Amino acid sequence: MILRIHTRIGRALGAACLAIGLQAEAYGVDSAEGLDAAPVSADAPFRESVNESEVQMQNKYLEQITPEEYARWVAYVKSRPTEERVWLRTLEDQLGSFYGPRYIKDLINKSPKITPETDGWAYVKDDPALPRVLIIGDSISRSYTAPVRIALAGKANVHRAPANCGRTEKFFEHGEVWLMQNGSNQWDIITVNFGIHDHGKKPEAYAANLRKIIARLRETGAKVFWVRTTPWGKKEDPADLDLSPSINATADALIQEEGLEVIDLHEVVASRRAELQYGDHCHFKDGGTLLMGQAVSEAIEPYLSRAQE
Repeated sequence: MILRIHTRIGRALGAACLAIGLQAEAYGVDSAEGLDAAPVSADAPFRESVNESEVQMQNKYLEQITPEEYARWVAYVKSRPTEERVWLRTLEDQLGSFYGPRYIKDLINKSPKITPETDGWAYVKDDPALPRVLIIGDSISRSYTAPVRIALAGKANVHRAPANCGRTEKFFEHGEVWLMQNGSNQWDIITVNFGIHDHGKKPEAYAANLRKIIARLRETGAKVFWVRTTPWGKKEDPADLDLSPSINATADALIQEEGLEVIDLHEVVASRRAELQYGDHCHFKDGGTLLMGQAVSEAIEPYLSRAQE
């Protein structure tokens, strides 16, 4: 399975981990409050910019995206079909200053880093005959989204949240936008992890946030899978230091109480951490990404046929 996925992903996967998203489309939201005020839909009114200065006023990445680059980006988004335009402007709004500018530049420059097979944030057009799967999580989940999508091609519509989901509080700020994709917030399967960014939070606060998030995810109709937090440390820490046990212990107790299925990615990669992780002691090389993608796809695949019943 790993070799088959690796063959389709190829060398571009590592680069694709840097390629990610796009944000609130100035060419579609007629509201000064932007997408945080209300999720974008395919029916959102389009506000066409009448001149170049008006276009540039919409560029929230002025220090990173040149006027010429942003004009090309606007033209690119306007050229796409309606549902994809909505997705692109949602990405532009949600990805922020770290991922957004990089992705915009790579996309308009047709960088080989971004391909339909390697981009976790690629637009997914739903096949109505297939179940809908949503991946929610931080940059670790971003890295294995493409392998999961490839492994389940023809079996599921595999989407992901249009963001690095970060800490649990971000769900309460942006979760409704993440859930609404292609005009629907109903899902068959959702995999979710919040962990690394919640390190240091009081256990009772972390557990309370998770409980609320799980309750909301269940309202979508989905079977919810919890993904255990992978081993991690800070760059300056010893390579074998793992900061995940405390956050996993809190989550494990709650998830058992909630009765969720668990995908134990910590177990999948822990024994090979030195081999699989980059020098930041947190993110994963291709081998680790493929192992995690395999574990996630194999865990949820048996439930796909049930979702269609």
